[in-house]
Amino acid sequence: MAFLRSAGGVASSAASKAMLDLPEEALEEISRIRKRCEEMESEVASLKHSVKTILAMQQPQSSAVEKFNSLVAEWKSTRGHAGTDLRLAMHPAYQAIVGMGAAVVPLLLKEMEQHPSHWTWALRAITQVDPVPKESRGKLKEIAQAWVKWDKENGYTW
Repeated sequence: MAFLRSAGGVASSAASKAMLDLPEEALEEISRIRKRCEEMESEVASLKHSVKTILAMQQPQSSAVEKFNSLVAEWKSTRGHAGTDLRLAMHPAYQAIVGMGAAVVPLLLKEMEQHPSHWTWALRAITQVDPVPKESRGKLKEIAQAWVKWDKENGYTW
């Protein structure tokens, strides 16, 4: 279609002389075909953009899970067995998890349910809520249960 002018579908150079001999109906058909080709090119460009957008949206999710899992493993392996909640929460890997924001809330909740640990600070920092009753403070299993209950009430899925 490159030989057609965009202004009216009339052929350029030597082909234009041959097209002048074509019936009006043929010239109109060429013009309709040219217009449809332009529309299809636009549709293809739009579809390519949509595919790129979808792929971009999916990639961070899988890499976020990988990053989260890597940071959890690092935190667990380097935090030591004993320590204050403050020391555990100030660990660089823990802080990196908090920095990942709301995207990791479902992952933290899953981790909390499957392996109760000191994720309360991270969950509170990200969600800005604290569903743990005062009488459960310091009791990891009860803390985990409170967060899982909150999860079910607020519709997070993992």
